[in-house]
Amino acid sequence: MIELHETGKITAHPNTICYTAVINSCAYCENDEIDKKNALRIAVSTFRDLRDSTYAAPNHVTYSMFLTALRNLVQKGPKRSVAIQDVFKTAIQNGCVDEVVLKRLKCMYNETVCFVGALTLVLFPQQPL
Repeated sequence: MIELHETGKITAHPNTICYTAVINSCAYCENDEIDKKNALRIAVSTFRDLRDSTYAAPNHVTYSMFLTALRNLVQKGPKRSVAIQDVFKTAIQNGCVDEVVLKRLKCMYNETVCFVGALTLVLFPQQPL
């Protein structure tokens, strides 16, 4: 779509919804481990493309879907925990944390997400996800 747009063959350009739909599709890959690895590769590449795009930017739904992809496609362990925390911190920096992202994080960590007025406190567990 990017190439078609840049060459003038189509006027539409990819938007956040397009990128997020790809990540969502990857997040729910239920095939064997090889397919899951490929789905993770595509999800990460798509997220990076969106992050670097001049047409669109990740939003709270994108971050929620990307967190879901990490949960579903990366085995539990320190690498997954670090990746999830890094993505969440980036979402915070970009102002893309809402109740959907916090709910996703809560499900992933099976921990309590505490709301204190405008302040949100998320407790990361010591054990790997």
